[in-house]
Amino acid sequence: MIKYFNLNKLVILYAFAFMFFYPLSLNGEALSSTHVLVEWSLFSLLIVFCMCIHTIDLKRMFISGCLLAYLTIATLVIILSEDFRFSISRLAPVVCSLVIMCFNFKNEYDKKFLISLLNKIIIIIICINILLLLNIMPVRQFIVAYYTQYKSYITDNFIALGRPIGVFGVGNIAAFFYTGIFLISMMLYQQTMKRTYLIYMLLMFALCLRILNTTSLGYACLMITYYIYTNYIYNRKSFAIIIVIFFGIISVVLFGSSLFGTFWENQQAGANGFCPRYLNATGIFSKNLSLIKEYPLGIGYSLPNNDQSNIYFADSGYLVSYTMGNIVFPITLYTLFYKWIGANIKTKEYRIVFRVYVFLMELGFVTFLALRSISLLFILMIFYSSFENKKQV
Repeated sequence: MIKYFNLNKLVILYAFAFMFFYPLSLNGEALSSTHVLVEWSLFSLLIVFCMCIHTIDLKRMFISGCLLAYLTIATLVIILSEDFRFSISRLAPVVCSLVIMCFNFKNEYDKKFLISLLNKIIIIIICINILLLLNIMPVRQFIVAYYTQYKSYITDNFIALGRPIGVFGVGNIAAFFYTGIFLISMMLYQQTMKRTYLIYMLLMFALCLRILNTTSLGYACLMITYYIYTNYIYNRKSFAIIIVIFFGIISVVLFGSSLFGTFWENQQAGANGFCPRYLNATGIFSKNLSLIKEYPLGIGYSLPNNDQSNIYFADSGYLVSYTMGNIVFPITLYTLFYKWIGANIKTKEYRIVFRVYVFLMELGFVTFLALRSISLLFILMIFYSSFENKKQV
């Protein structure tokens, strides 16, 4: 029988492995449906392990069950009337996200073990990005072969342009992970005042800024704002503000021309720029919106049999969840997330920044429908529940 203490370590290792190392592709191509089924089956073991450690909130579980039933009805409606099929790749992430958000986390994880893993992960991230920046071909080929998020040429282009995407495939997902590590380091720095965590924060900020897309710039602004606010409000340390301003000036000097030029190009991009995505009536989500008008329950866990249907399932958690379950799905999902944060993070400052962090990501990615981002949220919750001050704010 696995000892309770060892089970805690196993949960941490399991979540870290999925978050950073589980392959996203095979030879640069998207994983087959069989691989996806294996992927989510393995991830479901994490949930089983958690059931042995954490308690479940019955109210959130009931609401989650009702939402799953609603989406099941929506799936049946559209499958019976349209050329659609049931997809495990739609059902599995929804179930995993909702179940994880039913857990109430306990402060029983080994803190030294968590810190040791964090240190190793940061070293690996830095080393991989340095090797990619130096264009070490075996490393580049390995990343493109096994860590392509959408299309191999997209990942390869990021690497060719010197943007530090590591094992995350594309820029917005890499920025999400770097910012998550920044938040963990920020909390640990507040708890210990060790300069190591300040260095981690600066490294994550630099990596995020260098990605040069809308998401990374938004997160870079969040990092600076959060750091300045925390040091000014709580510590009144003007020197900390000077450090940030100095680092910001250096960053603009180093990346300035390409930084703002790339940002402007992203806004004008016809396919997936931020503005066209949300403001253009004929943008990439136009088919999704027209389908919702025809089937007001949403499309549930289904996918079109016609690969040329122009239904889009990426780049916006808000619009994808709306496509799947009309307004019912996003409102219920984000309410459950809001409640989950409130139940597990006691410090008001941490609750606010965590929610902002995730809701920003939903503008450019399907946070609750991807294995790695769900794993990251799980790891962040473990860190917050293990290290934050327990005093209510």
